Amino acid sequence: MLRRRTFGFAAEECWRIVDPILTAWADDEVPLDEYAAGGNGPANWDTNCTLHA
Repeated sequence: MLRRRTFGFAAEECWRIVDPILTAWADDEVPLDEYAAGGNGPANWDTNCTLHA
């Protein structure tokens, strides 16, 4: 019984954190830049990170 309540609390806390982020993305309040998997990130990001295969 205690385990079920603990899991429920953890799930609710996760959604408390994630839900406002998903809502902001859906409402275009913050940018969500897309890029190809395995790439160096979106072209408009200022980064000096380079991935090597």
